[in-house]
Amino acid sequence: MEIKGTQWTACGLLLMSVLSSVVHMARDKPLRECRQKDVCRTSMKYKDKTVADEGLLCKCSKDDDDDDDGGSSLCPKDTWTEDDGRTLTWQHYERAHWFVQYRFCTEVFDVRNLCAPDTLAAVVETDVKMWHPHVSKPRCVCKDGENYKMSKWVREGQMWRYYYHCEKPECQHEGGPTTPPPKEPVCAKIYIDPYRTSDMVNEMRFLCNCPRDFLCDAKFDEKEDVKSTHSDEDGKYVIKRCEPIVKKKFAFKKQ
Repeated sequence: MEIKGTQWTACGLLLMSVLSSVVHMARDKPLRECRQKDVCRTSMKYKDKTVADEGLLCKCSKDDDDDDDGGSSLCPKDTWTEDDGRTLTWQHYERAHWFVQYRFCTEVFDVRNLCAPDTLAAVVETDVKMWHPHVSKPRCVCKDGENYKMSKWVREGQMWRYYYHCEKPECQHEGGPTTPPPKEPVCAKIYIDPYRTSDMVNEMRFLCNCPRDFLCDAKFDEKEDVKSTHSDEDGKYVIKRCEPIVKKKFAFKKQ
């Protein structure tokens, strides 16, 4: 079954929900052996520092083990770790206070050059029909251990490609005191193929991080969003604005 663009965008975490279901379905099956630069494990860290382990995606080969006795030939079991050369940690594109960490069998960057401003740091890709993410272009690392930021993802042929930079600005409100009430800032642009009736999303660009207590609800509604499209030199798109994070309210019964 093909993993479609609208399925990705509808996830609370674009990658994590699909990944979690794939991992659970595959638990009874032997793990495939990791290829070079394959993501072997994914973890998620939330605002309260809680870490969720999404499980293994593949098995490291015996040649990748650090232990002299051959080890377990599995991906490192640490739930979360600071940059040890075998991780790629990135800021979640919907909620800036969430973080995703990819773990690898071997070091990701062969040469750890520091990224210049606005430089593409890395590209992660996977086949559209199977969630097997791997780093196809490890280019440079962020200074002072800063986390990576996803700038966009694109469907190119039969591959999903996810692009990461070291910097992303904070979203700013539109308007001012002499204009109509300011709108919440635009945080994402979703490019679509208007000639398709389903699986319309071709690309999603994340323009900025929403401020504290806001999220970028980067989901595409194929019934509603097509009614309010825009166009530029890259094609038709819809915009997504920062939205307040709705906090649960608890009602207490009177004693």
